[in-house]
Amino acid sequence: MKKEDLNQKRNEFAHGTKIIGDLHSKGTIRFDGEIQGNIFCESKIVIGKEGVVKGNVQSQEAEISGSIEGQVDVAGFLSCTPTCEIKGNIEYGKIKIEEGAHISGSIAIKSGSISNDKKGKTA
Repeated sequence: MKKEDLNQKRNEFAHGTKIIGDLHSKGTIRFDGEIQGNIFCESKIVIGKEGVVKGNVQSQEAEISGSIEGQVDVAGFLSCTPTCEIKGNIEYGKIKIEEGAHISGSIAIKSGSISNDKKGKTA
């Protein structure tokens, strides 16, 4: 299947859905539920206003309107809407933070792979 085809495949998780464990997807994700685990998306992820993530998020693109308690790693464009709340560090390719968004953590532009950037650093 071509990458363009995967971008048009959309996985939707409605408000009231609860996932315990990691979520992996090659296609776009729309998430309005709650997850206690990490999300790995090879395309775009949209966390809706009702979406709650207690874990790390890694994707090519992201639009965040809900809350994330964990690290956010977006290779491309990250959009944080006014209802966005992130408690954790962010690495991004490009970013837009709208007035009203709440971010508690460091924000850094990606300069290479995550594993190389974090080698040798201590807490």
